[in-house]
Amino acid sequence: AQNLKQSIERKNQFVQEKEMAAATLENDLARIRVDALNTAASNVVLKQRLDQQMAELKGKDGLIQKYEQEIRRRNDEIEKKEHQVSVLNRKLDLMKEKAGLD
Repeated sequence: AQNLKQSIERKNQFVQEKEMAAATLENDLARIRVDALNTAASNVVLKQRLDQQMAELKGKDGLIQKYEQEIRRRNDEIEKKEHQVSVLNRKLDLMKEKAGLD
């Protein structure tokens, strides 16, 4: 009878240990699920930020292109004016040469 009682106690202890292990695993699994949900929510927020930053970058790219186009236009104007000055300087030199002012 004593052996039977000890055997039952050992089996009860074994069952309790397995139930504790199962509960621990369930808790770990629940923690992992919560972590996965938190990570998914964080990913959504990061994706929204990325989309916002990309839209902002696209807008700034457009502005940069506009500025570059304006710079090219002004450079063209400068080149035209430099050409005009060069032509006028040549005319002045010819006029001085003809007038003997060299």
